[in-house]
Amino acid sequence: MFKSIQLDLRAYGELSMFLHAESLPGMRPVSNNELTAVIRIGQDYLDNYYEVRIPLQVTLPSQTATAAEIWPELNQLKLALQDLVALKLRRNSSGHPMNEIYREETNGETFSVKGNPNLGEVTSLLIGVENTNSAQPANFEVWADELGLSKLNEHGGWAALGRVDMQLADLGSVSLSANTYSAGFGTLEQGVNERAKNSMMQFDASATIDAGRLFPEKAGISIPVYASYNKTVLTPEYDPYDLDVRMKDKLRSYHTSRERDSVKRMSLDQTTSKTISFSNVRFGRPSMKPKIWDISNFDFSYTFSSIDQSSPLIAENSIDKYFAGLGYTFNGKPHFIEPFKRLIKSKSPWLEFIRSFNINPTPSLLSFRTTVDRQMGIYTPRSVNLYASGAEVDTAETTFDKYFRMSRDYNLNWNLTRSLNLDFTANNLSYVDEPYGYLDTKAKRDSMWHNFWTGGRNTQYSQKAALSYNLPLDKLPFADWISMQYSYSMNYDWVASSLLSKSLGNIIENGNSSNLNGQFDFRKLYDKSKFIQAALDTTSMPSLVDSLKPEDKKRLDSLIQNLPKRKEVVKGLKGRERKLALRNWRAMKAAIKEAKVAFNRKQVVRTSKAVSAAVRLLTMIKSISVTYSSGYTSRLPGYMDSTKALGENWHSGQPGLGYIFGKQPTKEWLEAKARDHILTTDPYFNDLYRQTYNQNININAQLEPVPDLIIDLTLMKSFNKDYSELFKDTSGTGRFEHLSPYSAGGFTVSYAVLHGIFEKPKSGQVSKSFQRFADFREVISGRLAKNNPYYSGGVDGDGYANGYGRYAQNVLIPAFLAAYTGKSPETIGLIEEQNKSIKTNPLGHIFPMPNWNITYSGLSRLGSLSSILSNVTIRSGYNGTLSMNSFTSSLNFQDRLMQGMPSFIDSTSGNYVPYFLIPNITISENFSPLVGVDITFMNQSNIRFDYSRSKQLSLSLVDYQVSEVSSTEYSLGFNYTRHNAKLPFLPVPKKSADGVGNDMTFGLDLAMSDQLNSSTTLDQTNNYSTGGQKVISISPSINYVINNRFNLKFFFNQTRNIPYVSTTPPIVMTSAGVQIRMSLQ
Repeated sequence: MFKSIQLDLRAYGELSMFLHAESLPGMRPVSNNELTAVIRIGQDYLDNYYEVRIPLQVTLPSQTATAAEIWPELNQLKLALQDLVALKLRRNSSGHPMNEIYREETNGETFSVKGNPNLGEVTSLLIGVENTNSAQPANFEVWADELGLSKLNEHGGWAALGRVDMQLADLGSVSLSANTYSAGFGTLEQGVNERAKNSMMQFDASATIDAGRLFPEKAGISIPVYASYNKTVLTPEYDPYDLDVRMKDKLRSYHTSRERDSVKRMSLDQTTSKTISFSNVRFGRPSMKPKIWDISNFDFSYTFSSIDQSSPLIAENSIDKYFAGLGYTFNGKPHFIEPFKRLIKSKSPWLEFIRSFNINPTPSLLSFRTTVDRQMGIYTPRSVNLYASGAEVDTAETTFDKYFRMSRDYNLNWNLTRSLNLDFTANNLSYVDEPYGYLDTKAKRDSMWHNFWTGGRNTQYSQKAALSYNLPLDKLPFADWISMQYSYSMNYDWVASSLLSKSLGNIIENGNSSNLNGQFDFRKLYDKSKFIQAALDTTSMPSLVDSLKPEDKKRLDSLIQNLPKRKEVVKGLKGRERKLALRNWRAMKAAIKEAKVAFNRKQVVRTSKAVSAAVRLLTMIKSISVTYSSGYTSRLPGYMDSTKALGENWHSGQPGLGYIFGKQPTKEWLEAKARDHILTTDPYFNDLYRQTYNQNININAQLEPVPDLIIDLTLMKSFNKDYSELFKDTSGTGRFEHLSPYSAGGFTVSYAVLHGIFEKPKSGQVSKSFQRFADFREVISGRLAKNNPYYSGGVDGDGYANGYGRYAQNVLIPAFLAAYTGKSPETIGLIEEQNKSIKTNPLGHIFPMPNWNITYSGLSRLGSLSSILSNVTIRSGYNGTLSMNSFTSSLNFQDRLMQGMPSFIDSTSGNYVPYFLIPNITISENFSPLVGVDITFMNQSNIRFDYSRSKQLSLSLVDYQVSEVSSTEYSLGFNYTRHNAKLPFLPVPKKSADGVGNDMTFGLDLAMSDQLNSSTTLDQTNNYSTGGQKVISISPSINYVINNRFNLKFFFNQTRNIPYVSTTPPIVMTSAGVQIRMSLQ
């Protein structure tokens, strides 16, 4: 019998088991001691195990056999586990080979050991029977029962801990702590095998001190110091190489104290850590007025930490870390100089732009920091030969984990003017190369320090700069209604190549982004005209203004001067009288102020209703906001030059300040760099040059042609593109080639189609728009052939120009757009046929069109409706987009004569291969809602109605299908609230203190949506439905307010889903219930 186990038997004293043997009926009887039970325990069954052999006594068949006869005492296994350990020790001391079995016989039983088994990690158990009479075969039956462990080793352990914390006045604090426990220690809930198998001693000491307190306070010295020391020693109870041999027994087997000390030292698991840190050390107090040369701007930091570890399996594992940093930080206060403010005395707003000119000579932030970071890691494992007598231990080869880094950081933030801000950051990382291994010779140390004092080997340089400018248009009287912000940011990165592949060159990357935000407040512009202001003013002037005369100026001045102050009005008054007096005083003050304003106008401008309506229509644009952003990035591998200040090699002038500050490379720029021999010519170089571009445009406008009619217009465009190529010397002669050019990107634009959105698809019949699409292809084919200088004339059998057949991509897309937008195929824009630059968009001729959201809320103010209706809102919104989710370039595109048109005709399709491959075009439009009405009556009841339409068209250039999803949706909602309602089954509560009564709200929501999915394939006479459904839902509810803490709601919801295809079953979902909501506030 074999069994895999995971046991630790060291906590047990005895292993026992009952054995029974008998002969099989009708077979040769087996005699006593002819069979031997074999029990093996250890790490495996063949090489590392303890073995016990017990000669078996055979029980004769009997109807009256006792338990002692069935389980003879001589057959019982009663094994003291320590006897096995002692056997192994005797074997080791005798010099017997460990890979050969070693046996001893006691009381007829044989005990054996082979290899180096241990009772601390028993993984294998074998129980077998051996026929000792090999001359004759034996037929028998053997039982093994109740294999068990007993005589637990329950010796306990002890533990202690202590801690001392000392506060050294305002100098700092010191903490000391110690912790120890012995083998056998454990908590009450832990089992014997869970208790500690080793003794532990731990000591910790730490101190936090401000050494600057030792100097005079006026010196302003700050020296924060932190120091700590920690040591942990684990002393095992058992030999770590022989887990069932106690260390005291193992040490007794050695004859000299030197050997015993060596073995004891290797058995310990020790960890020692030390740290000392000086953080942000500063000298001198900062002056009241910051100066760039103040010594307090400097700071210094230094940290040393060390961890040393050794264990039975690790001879040395130490890591020493050194960190030092020197920094300079100047935080300046802006000091804006306005040179023309005193020269120009005039207060004219037309001169304000010049008068407010300012410049700030002081940077807001100027900082520099250099840090040195070094690590020295040494790792030496032990090599343990467990098959040697007593386990031979040696050390393996030492490995090193070390680095020596130097980093420099630069930061500059400068408000050059109140409107212009500059932000610059840079980082340089270099490595100090060290010889391998210990620095145990003068030559090695000199090599390291030489590399250090020369600044190390640059491995990475990164910088970012940003310039933001708020145009001071508010200083120009004719443009103060415009606010505009522009920002430009750039980044540049240089990354060194690996020392193993220096011939492949370094990598440089750059990027830039531009952002423009503009707001045009036309209301402020209109307010500059008194005529427009009066025409747009719908309010009437108070009676005081109507009776105003020019000779009343003195009376107004007298009223203003004689108006009592607030303190005098309320003097001696309290409560209600004080409030009433204040209210009358404020009303008088406001009336006099309004009359004064009207007087200063000299004359109130009056306009007729027709003129006001015309002016309102001409000035319906109220505001416009524009957001534009664009960004470029490039990545050039194989760059062989180095980097100096600002990332530029000033000796060679590479890569150029233009590239460093974000200018994007062109084909000519790349070829110039190749001629300058700064690009790698390694034949194994295969890294791609990459460039990206993204552009986003958002325009929002608000119009109000008549009062309460708000029209919000939005325009949007989003375009992104990636370009890559392999630019390399393929011949080894310095002649570089542009290989495998590849482009990919996406495009989305706001669009307004409106043509055919109300045209409902009919199953089995193609739509008129699709029929136009099919007919327009021939016209587009002719236009493309006429524009292509490679076209040789002729048409195919279907009447299409050769090279531009009925399924050519550049034929289908313009025809699709013309047919579904109602435009002429003679004037619709065509697809771009070449990649002129990274900004080239295959659908660049498509400009964004406005989407809108219309809201009118003025009906409730008309005549008698104002007494019935509290609020009426009519809404209508449209959102449409045209998107090309992804496009790629064709590797088969050819333009032999550089004419900007394709010259290669694919032999399979018979069409010219375009540069851009577009898998699909999607047009999505949505009236959400087409009409929406929200009416609130004076009794707070409410009615809502929405009618929405949507359509999504998708042209697939893979299977030449047009997929259409058309949807119509109606929704109706009603709410009515009855105050002080009573439910017969609920007690009537008293009205709460906060005025919350028993309101009952009845609600009803009805909705119906009809969606149909269809697909039509080109050159087929019908379409077919691919999906769709009709959904009807009803949701009545009653909400009852019991009091300000309890709310009761009865609800019912039902939704019916009726599919249009037979593969989907109809679904009805119904839910109803009562909801009780309780507030605990």
